[in-house]
Amino acid sequence: MTTKEWLMRAWRIDKEITALIIARDETRNRCLSVTVPPDGDRVQCSADHDANLVQLASLEQEIDKRVDELCAIKLEILTAVSEVSDSTLRTLLIERYISFKTWEQIAVDMSYSYVHIVHNLHPMALKLVEATVNSI
Repeated sequence: MTTKEWLMRAWRIDKEITALIIARDETRNRCLSVTVPPDGDRVQCSADHDANLVQLASLEQEIDKRVDELCAIKLEILTAVSEVSDSTLRTLLIERYISFKTWEQIAVDMSYSYVHIVHNLHPMALKLVEATVNSI
């Protein structure tokens, strides 16, 4: 695994969490939707409703598990990044791999050109953090 791949682990888990949250919200909406029969009879819970509740609980547990994993990975990344002595490069790494900002956002926030961030600073930062990553 390259240094960049190691740093990108948090980004991938964050995307998975986002997808799980969307699935959870859709399931919650199914659980909360109520339809009234056209003949005015009472409303009953169906087996589908119970299955949706089980799925909702399962999704909640998976989200919690993935969030815990994301926190642990972010801590690993922060530990490695904190070994980088240059504050500009540390900031770049944190903005990208902890805050998940785009290169364009980072360039604006740090007042550098996109090209300088991507072609100069980022490769330098990866080289400096590589030794720490390889020792973990």
